Amino acid sequence: MKKILIAYDGSDYAKKALLKGKEIAEKFGSSIKVVYVVDDTPFRRGLMETDVAFQKLKEAVLEKSHGMLEEGLKDLKDFSGKVDSAIEFGHPAHKIIEVAEKEDMDLIVMSNRGLGSFQKAMLGSVSHKVLSHSKVSVLIVK
Repeated sequence: MKKILIAYDGSDYAKKALLKGKEIAEKFGSSIKVVYVVDDTPFRRGLMETDVAFQKLKEAVLEKSHGMLEEGLKDLKDFSGKVDSAIEFGHPAHKIIEVAEKEDMDLIVMSNRGLGSFQKAMLGSVSHKVLSHSKVSVLIVK
């Protein structure tokens, strides 16, 4: 196992997944890529990417996302292997799968739930979609 993708959204659940991914990477000498996916569906409702309002909203969300990702990366400071990170815009499940397959990852590590009460009610719809549709092995951390 050479490359591990960790899906991170800033939630306590995602932090558990991040730490589990780190533990696995340490045991196998793997590199880690942490991906934070911004669900852009709400931005597309009535706004075009060329709209000033869309760009301002995207910049604000991107700034907040960077902060959350940086906070998560602090837990990897003592990791001796290679760590890469990225912020992606799109549907979270689709982007996680896309990045994992495009970058030839060996394992996706993610939590069973994410941020927000709606996602909790959906019982981890993103993790379920990734698990169901990814060609890459997936570890769901409870």
